[in-house]
Amino acid sequence: MPNQINNKVSQAVADLVGGAPEAYDTLKEIADYIASDGTAAADLEGRISALETAEDEYLTADEVKAICKKVREEIVLGKYSVATKEDVLNALSKIEGNGTITLEEDIDLGTNRINVPAGKTLTLDLAGKTISADNAANNPLVYVYNGGELEIKGGTLEGTNRVVYAANGGKATIENATITSTGDTAITATGENSEVVINAGSQVNAQEFGALATTNATITMNGGTITTVDNCGLGGNGTVQEGNDQGHVTINFNGGTINAGITSNGYAACGIYMPNSGILNVTGGTINAENGCGILMRAGKLNMTGGSINAVDNKTAAGEPSAFKGMVGDSRVVVPCAAIVYDDAANYPGAKNGEFAVAVSGGRLTSATGLKAIEIVSDNPEAAAEKVVDTRPLVEG
Repeated sequence: MPNQINNKVSQAVADLVGGAPEAYDTLKEIADYIASDGTAAADLEGRISALETAEDEYLTADEVKAICKKVREEIVLGKYSVATKEDVLNALSKIEGNGTITLEEDIDLGTNRINVPAGKTLTLDLAGKTISADNAANNPLVYVYNGGELEIKGGTLEGTNRVVYAANGGKATIENATITSTGDTAITATGENSEVVINAGSQVNAQEFGALATTNATITMNGGTITTVDNCGLGGNGTVQEGNDQGHVTINFNGGTINAGITSNGYAACGIYMPNSGILNVTGGTINAENGCGILMRAGKLNMTGGSINAVDNKTAAGEPSAFKGMVGDSRVVVPCAAIVYDDAANYPGAKNGEFAVAVSGGRLTSATGLKAIEIVSDNPEAAAEKVVDTRPLVEG
């Protein structure tokens, strides 16, 4: 009999603890936490008051367990399940430190946004659902900043402009999720130590720019797909002004696929665009540029050791040497449908620091008919050629 009693007591204690972390698995620890956290205390008091005024005098055991579970998950563990815009905003206001927000329904945020500031590490589990917003360029759907960290997974974020924006040390990781911008740029990373990582299973859809890195930020693509309708898959900003140098970026293309298209007359598609100082590392993956170039270098360093680049000209008759050229960015210089284009004719300011160069030691480059794998656009082609080094064992035309 004593063993049976002990077993029942042990089970009751285990049910009460309910898998809580060690720091909150005693009543004393929970009491101390609530006493030190005004928000948690007020929230719990409100829940108790609601119970006291309930129509039913008694609650069932299952109802009590459900309430205790919800209190523990939200207040102690920072886990919130949301079904409305108000639920999302409430969860964001209450999570301190680490937390998880899981969608139960599709949600339209309107003009609101998800803020992840310093001190917060948040997981946004979309659970196969969609968060949409009607947002302007200066009001991204998701804003991760000042050292905040966010993981987005398992569903869709859709906005009318910038959807994911990491700034001033913010970091966003996209894991098996879809990011869609119906108006302009889907993803931006800007500022020292800011980074966006795109992993396998992710899909980025944009009207003009898939993912943009500026001002010392980093974008890393390890997998997934970026598709753009009318501009560039990955790239930077060429602005160099006093007090506003948007270069010195790092772009790592390690895997996945970039599909770049163009619809604007007079312009060319571009898979990856480097218009400013910084490093572009290409180790794998595939770049497809239809009526444009795979990689356009107007500044910075390209180090390519693997991967595949395919530039296609659908404007010129089949079998004829490619005649299509188009503009990219603000420059009036036109570029051909080559796998890689080294362009110093644009004379971008970020190229004047002596670091403008292309080094290719691996990978497969395919240009449109009649073009070299790497085309040089320059007022001084011989001098520019010294900055372009292709040491692949097999060089395609």
